[in-house]
Amino acid sequence: MNVKVVDGIQFFDKELECLYKYEFEYVHDPKKKMTASSLVTYLLLRSLCDEVGLILEQDLNLKEECEKRNLPYSSIHNGYHRLFDIGLINIDRINGRTYIQLPIVAAYVPTAKDPKIPGYFYVPKVIFSSKRGFIKARNVRGLLGLLDLVNGLLGSFHVSVAPG
Repeated sequence: MNVKVVDGIQFFDKELECLYKYEFEYVHDPKKKMTASSLVTYLLLRSLCDEVGLILEQDLNLKEECEKRNLPYSSIHNGYHRLFDIGLINIDRINGRTYIQLPIVAAYVPTAKDPKIPGYFYVPKVIFSSKRGFIKARNVRGLLGLLDLVNGLLGSFHVSVAPG
């Protein structure tokens, strides 16, 4: 058996399908269209959220996260606001605390009522090593295609996750 270790972000198959659907569905409405910066921002937030798609708002500092990954802050900031505008992230208050929620993630998390674990793959964190290249390319379908390719390639191996 081939075992590959991937330091990556868990990404649901259905999550990728939703992003694809979203991109194609809104292809003619520029106000709702996903941009490269919003997709890279989504991946960044996905790497920071917990297993149910939540990020404690006070813990998120986009500027610091951009500096760590050498991503352009203005593009990520614009992508962040676009994600709010199109509904791919929202604000949720839980027990008096404010969270940023990725509703697609929350929708596919196993629950007591439905304990089935949906299909998923790992997006290698090395994806951020291209730094500004993803955003400069401005090719959302290309980025989604890359995620699809990663899913296909890693799906043929037994994958374990690197610690950390």
